[in-house]
Amino acid sequence: MKSILEKTPSELVELYIKENIKLKILINWMCKIFSYMNGSGEHSLFTKSHKIYVQEFIPIKVRDQIFNAVNTLIERDRDSYQVDRSLIKQCLYVYEDLDIVNPTIVIEKSGSGENSVNIFKWEGEKSLKKYDIWFESFEKHTKAYVKRKSTEEISKFNALEYINSSIKYLESEIERKDYFNKKYHERIDSINHKFVIEDNIDAMIKVKFLFINLW
Repeated sequence: MKSILEKTPSELVELYIKENIKLKILINWMCKIFSYMNGSGEHSLFTKSHKIYVQEFIPIKVRDQIFNAVNTLIERDRDSYQVDRSLIKQCLYVYEDLDIVNPTIVIEKSGSGENSVNIFKWEGEKSLKKYDIWFESFEKHTKAYVKRKSTEEISKFNALEYINSSIKYLESEIERKDYFNKKYHERIDSINHKFVIEDNIDAMIKVKFLFINLW
C-alpha cells in the first residue's frame, strides 16, 4: 500500500488503468473458457464476475488517492502543463464501467501510429452511481480551483485583461469537457459560469460591451 501511495498522480492513474485492463481481459477470458458453466441473467458467470469487479476494484483505502490523482492531472492540464490526456479519459471510462448493466467487452483504438493504444471498454446500460462519487470530489476540486484562479487574476489584472483571460479559459474548458460523460457537462458549465463570471461582474462592468460578448 505504501508504494502505491508514493506514486505520482500519472503513475497511480496509469497503474490503476493497467490493472483494470488485466481484470477485464481475465473476466472475459474466464467466461469464454468456462462457458459450459454459464447460466443466464443474474446467474451468468459474466454477471457474477462483474459484481465482484465492481465491489473489489477500488479499495476504499486508495480510492481517495486515485480520485485526487485524476483531479490533479486535470488541474495541471488547466494550468497548461503537459499531461497525458489519454490517462484521464481511460480512468473516467473505468468509473463508467463500474455500474454498467449486462456489459460486453469492446476494444477500441485511441490515437494513431506508434502513439495508438487499445482502450478496453464495456458497453451496456450505465447507472453512473460510482462515477457520481468521483464527480463529487472533482466538483469540489474544480470549485476551489476556479475560485482561486479568479481571485488571483482579479487582484492583478484590469477588467479587460481579466475578460481576455476568462475567455481563453472558458474556451479551453469546452475542449476539456470531452473527458467527461455528457451527463455532467451542464454542472461543469455552471461552476465555471458562477466563479468566472457571476462572482466578478462588478470588476468587469467597466467594459460592459465585452462582458456582453462573453455571454
